[in-house]
Order: sequence, then structure tokens, then C-alpha cells
Amino acid sequence: MKKLIKIMFMLLLIVAPLYSQEVTLANLNVYYYNNISKIVSGTALQINGGMNGEDTYAIIYFEPTLVQYAALFSKEQRIELLAALQKYKEWREIAIKNKVEHAKDIAIFPIHAVVDRNFLKTTVYNPNLTIHFVSNSTTEHFLYFFFHESPTDNMFLKMNPGSFFLDYENVVFLEQVLQENNILEGLENQRKNDALFQ
Repeated sequence: MKKLIKIMFMLLLIVAPLYSQEVTLANLNVYYYNNISKIVSGTALQINGGMNGEDTYAIIYFEPTLVQYAALFSKEQRIELLAALQKYKEWREIAIKNKVEHAKDIAIFPIHAVVDRNFLKTTVYNPNLTIHFVSNSTTEHFLYFFFHESPTDNMFLKMNPGSFFLDYENVVFLEQVLQENNILEGLENQRKNDALFQ
């Protein structure tokens, strides 16, 4: 049963941009770290929300190079992610109050992902995602999204999408965007807009 659900979510991610019940919720500018070149640069996240049956899901798209990545969070994974964002805020408050720096994993869980390269077909794979708390100083603390290197359907190819990190303001914004009621509201607004152009 778990294998069937996994396959269904991977298929959903492939067709998600064409799926009628999906809407762009927000765009977010973040810092991106290339694990291969070791260079930090800016990149934009596109955060989409949608419905799969009666359950909501979220997709985070990012394209730091010529490769586009898409990470799918099922309803359960989205709830796990929201819990990690809340934990980051709690740890940030503790660090600032005690004037300390710290680095520690908040959560690690598998996600479903797609990679789209101009010279390769779309590849479905399932990396682990680590959500990490890291301090830059006693007053500046970041949330770090680290995508682990993962095998693909090409036995000669592994994917290493790199990492991105968010400051406090971006974490608060992302937390608001990923709420269930925000996704449902976005879908309802899209349906109303679509109804205007019959």
C-alpha cells in the first residue's frame, strides 16, 4: 500500500503543473548553496499548493542553475515541515535570549522530487531533506534546507540539488503560505477567476 501511495505521489508531481487544482501561492527570494561549486548565490522559490483528492499538498520549485528542481510535500510532510518551522522560531528565541550560537538538525524526512534538465528527461527521485538550525552570530540565525544526494532512474546519475537557507522573516512568511486554509483559499480564488472566462 505504501509503495502504491509513493508511486501515486510521484506521478502527481510529474503532472502537477498541468493539474487543474494547483495554484501558485507565493514567490520567495532565498540564499542558495551549490554543494558542488561551494558558491552561495540568490535564487527564487515558487511555492504552489494543490489538492490530491481531499488532501492538500505543497510543491516548492527552485531553479538555481539550468536545472529546475521540484520538491513535493504531501499533507503529512507539509505538517512535518510546519512543525520544523515552528521549532526553528522557538530555538531562535532561545539563542537570542541567551546570546549564543548553535547548529543542530531540527528534522530529517524523505520527500518526493523531480529534476528537469534540458539535456535529460525528467527524473523522479526520493531524497531525504534535512531541516537544520544554524547561527551566523548570536543575533542572526538561519533555517537551512539540505537535500541529500540521491540516486535516480539513471544508474549512472545521482542528483545533488544543493541547499537553500532562509532568514527569520522568510521562515515566518513560508509558515503562513503553507497553512491549510491559505492553500484552500488560493484554490478557491483560482476557481472563481477561472469561472469568469467560460
